[in-house]
Amino acid sequence: MDAERLASLLLDIDDLPAAVRSRILDRAEGNPFFLEEILRQLIDERQIVREDGRWRAAATVPIL
Repeated sequence: MDAERLASLLLDIDDLPAAVRSRILDRAEGNPFFLEEILRQLIDERQIVREDGRWRAAATVPIL
């Protein structure tokens, strides 16, 4: 699976601001491993949370 498709699937997050999405993709530099690690960090920090079977961005998601 290429990085762009993976990013599309992994970043299917309700309420994720476009600026945050863009910054995540920039920081991952097209590397799927980096993308997963960035998202894992945001989940660990409770910036992205699972609610009602969907991922949602917390109100305080940083632009990174």
